[in-house]
Amino acid sequence: MSEHPDSKRSEQLPAAPKLPQSGKAKSKESKEASENKGRRTWRDYLLWAVLAILAVGAVAEFRAQSAYRKTLAICNEALNRGDEGKNAETSPHVKFDDLKATLPADAVHTLGTHSFAKADIYTWTWQGVRRYAVHLYVDPKNGSVWDVTSEP
Repeated sequence: MSEHPDSKRSEQLPAAPKLPQSGKAKSKESKEASENKGRRTWRDYLLWAVLAILAVGAVAEFRAQSAYRKTLAICNEALNRGDEGKNAETSPHVKFDDLKATLPADAVHTLGTHSFAKADIYTWTWQGVRRYAVHLYVDPKNGSVWDVTSEP
């Protein structure tokens, strides 16, 4: 039992082939690696270009979202200010002329219908990764704010 069962099998196997010495292979690889360390490859430039495009997209999206949220908050606050209070029925609605100073100046003005009535529609749009829009519906007769809708 002192004999190992695999000892006979190892005697029958052929000798292992000679492998190339690792010193020679490393010297060639190290020369190539040292030459490539100083140069940038096209993959590096592509990576930086993709990162720059993503950074510009992130800035555009942040700008669009912040302008959208600010305008929507102003419009909703004005709409709620006219609907709330002790004398909600007798208190006048907020006028669009009062809001002009706080809203962005680049509104697109169109005439349309809202709730089966003619209305002045002021629309602000921003383009980030997605398109954002705020629509403010105003009574054309007295300039009071009727409704606000948005498209996120």
